Amino acid sequence: MLAAAAQQVAAAPNFSKVIDMIEQLIERLKQEAAAEADQKAWCDEQLKANKLKRNKKTARANQLTAEIEGYKASIADMGTSIETLVKEQRQLTQAMQEATEIREKEHAENTKAI
Repeated sequence: MLAAAAQQVAAAPNFSKVIDMIEQLIERLKQEAAAEADQKAWCDEQLKANKLKRNKKTARANQLTAEIEGYKASIADMGTSIETLVKEQRQLTQAMQEATEIREKEHAENTKAI
């Protein structure tokens, strides 16, 4: 009895159109699902690649920041050294001038004595 009803339903032209439309809809949904899966796989791949690039760039930025800080410290140390050397040079120049004046006075006194 069920088999006969199934044959009647399949034989009816209106039901065969509905069945064809459902089969077409199922096929289209399968294609859309496959396309979405491909799109998701591509997106996942791109996200992974971008994350790797971002991590590499962040590591490089951190490395460069550390180098900059090291250079800043070196610059500060060198600035202090330069200030010290300039001060010492000033003191040496002053000491040389004083020594020269003393020698000139002594020379003048020696010249008078001779």
